[in-house]
Amino acid sequence: MALVRPRRGLLAAGLVLIAVNRVCGLVLPASTKFLIDDVIGARRADLLLPLVGAVVAATLVQGITSFGLTQILSKAAQRLIADLRRQVQAHVGRLPVAYFDANKTGALVSRIMTDVEGVRNLIGTGLVDFVGGVLTALLSLITPLAAVIPFVDPGARDEAKRAAAQCAELAARSNVATVSPSQKQVPKKRP
Repeated sequence: MALVRPRRGLLAAGLVLIAVNRVCGLVLPASTKFLIDDVIGARRADLLLPLVGAVVAATLVQGITSFGLTQILSKAAQRLIADLRRQVQAHVGRLPVAYFDANKTGALVSRIMTDVEGVRNLIGTGLVDFVGGVLTALLSLITPLAAVIPFVDPGARDEAKRAAAQCAELAARSNVATVSPSQKQVPKKRP
């Protein structure tokens, strides 16, 4: 913890960049809803350009934050590794000669190098993957919970019924057969 404390500002900036990166990563999947509902369903081609612009902007921000994360966390991890190696070197230098006689030199060097590299991997990619995965999972859970609200809130239920009626009307205009859960599918006769 003493090694991380001087770098807590960089790590906090990294966490902010992770949050921005993951939110921008969810823009593309979320844009399909607007594309289908607002642009195609409502026949509003004027919304297509702003939607594409938002997706491109989110992708650019995601790329910039990914680069920033790599730079910030890599530098923090490298500095942490340097400090950790200095401390390990000082500790090994204080060990008695009998310790070196009892242990193999190659095993000691290997242990020192791999343990320190494990810390670098943890702070570098491990931190980004873990925090980013948790954040993405939390954001992904919000969407299904929002979909459940129409079944709980009576006002939202009425809105869902209106939306279903609009979908059925659009399907009828486009000569597509619709199936209701309570009805059997009846094929439409072609004129």
